[in-house]
Amino acid sequence: MNKKLFQAAILSFIITIITFCLHMFNNVDSMLNDHSFKISNSYLAIAYDLHKTYYPFAKRPLTNLLIELLSYTFHSSIGFSFIIVNFTFIFFNGILVYKLSSIFSQNHKNNLINMVIFFLCFSNIFAFFVPIYSYDEPLQYFFILLSLIYFFKKKWLYFILLFSISIMARESSIILLPGLWLLSLNEQKLINLENLKKTLYLGIPVLVYIVFIIIYINKNNLIDSNEEDIKNRLIHFKLNIGENIAAAETFFSLFLILGLPIYFLYISIIKKSYSSLLEKKLLKSFFITLIINSVIVILTTKARESRLFILPLFFLWPIFFNIIKEEICEVFKFSNYINLFKRWDYFLLFGFLIFLNNLICYKMYTITDGDASQNYFNLYLFITITIIIFHSLFTILNREKELLK
Repeated sequence: MNKKLFQAAILSFIITIITFCLHMFNNVDSMLNDHSFKISNSYLAIAYDLHKTYYPFAKRPLTNLLIELLSYTFHSSIGFSFIIVNFTFIFFNGILVYKLSSIFSQNHKNNLINMVIFFLCFSNIFAFFVPIYSYDEPLQYFFILLSLIYFFKKKWLYFILLFSISIMARESSIILLPGLWLLSLNEQKLINLENLKKTLYLGIPVLVYIVFIIIYINKNNLIDSNEEDIKNRLIHFKLNIGENIAAAETFFSLFLILGLPIYFLYISIIKKSYSSLLEKKLLKSFFITLIINSVIVILTTKARESRLFILPLFFLWPIFFNIIKEEICEVFKFSNYINLFKRWDYFLLFGFLIFLNNLICYKMYTITDGDASQNYFNLYLFITITIIIFHSLFTILNREKELLK
């Protein structure tokens, strides 16, 4: 392991431990704790059993198989095994984001920051909080990230194998394929042998999954459960937007994951901060996946589980800081705060916006599952919107100064 990768591994390990500790505080509503710094073996055992018997979860057996293997090998509890399996993959996912970023930039510092941005994503910080309920995602992300590394290196056999496993871990990985197809195309001549080959390579994991799920359903006598699951999916749209509180929760779930990235992307795209054709194609893949994934989540799943909105970010994490570096740095410039607060009109506007932000985050935003007093969701939302407020005011103030020159 080279020095840079070792540093990335150390940073990933530290953040993984911090994330675990956050989940174990006695005043937080997490799947992992027993309202003390103690593993909730009983709750995690129930979650494990549910993922073995309830069809929408049971068709994703890989995480449970790893938990069973670890529990059997070391005679450990299901709860302990669950934590070891998931946080091991969370640790490696950080390293893989760094490795993936290294394909696009040789800037070690930028790649480390991309990794930190990955960890700071709302549903990664609060992965096992109620109502996020992560379970198979760390394993899914591991194989997605690993497959993307081989995708960009054009090692198709490894990509097919690893991406197929990611779909078996969670079938939602399929949603990434249109974006990957766009990235793989030779746009100068759409209809050619090379593009047909790449389309075939991208289609093979879907065929592998179809064969897998047919065998799995028939072997476990789950045909009726599969049909019932398809019917039940159709009621989620009404649940997600049927009432004002549900519609608001759906919007905030999406915003908590994508609000800040989309804001900074919008500013960066206006300024054309991306420098390469590949970065431009990654942004297109991000927005295509954003549309497809958001529609599917809102129509067929419980949108309050905000982790479901995360898939488009796989196209953004490897290049995010490269693109938004200039805008992020504006937020950390002390001189911007001096210039802002010495203007009474901007100071009053800032105070008014923060007041509105407080109303939005602590009055309008509510959750329909779990205890809002036992998580930090409102604080995360407040910080997110505050960053946008600061950056927007800095941008307006700087433009005003340029016009007066």
